[in-house]
Amino acid sequence: MGFDSTLKKLIDSSFIKDHVKVLGYVPDADLSALYRGAIVYAFPSMFEGFGLPLLEAMISGIPIVASTRGSLPEIGTDCCNIRRTRP
Repeated sequence: MGFDSTLKKLIDSSFIKDHVKVLGYVPDADLSALYRGAIVYAFPSMFEGFGLPLLEAMISGIPIVASTRGSLPEIGTDCCNIRRTRP
């Protein structure tokens, strides 16, 4: 089972399933409206080179939950809830 299907299974079995939106590609023009309308930004990335989506979410001021992969802990140390992820 891949990461996406595992994540979907976890969400579907959770009490928050009606409040979680898993989005694919979003055009740049739509990102700021999505961030402004979000309650929290979850970024469970298994590999991230720089973490630009994390910075974009920070600018919007919403709480962020991110994985410990790639550069995410370094970028989000002082402002994110960094969660350990399994390999």
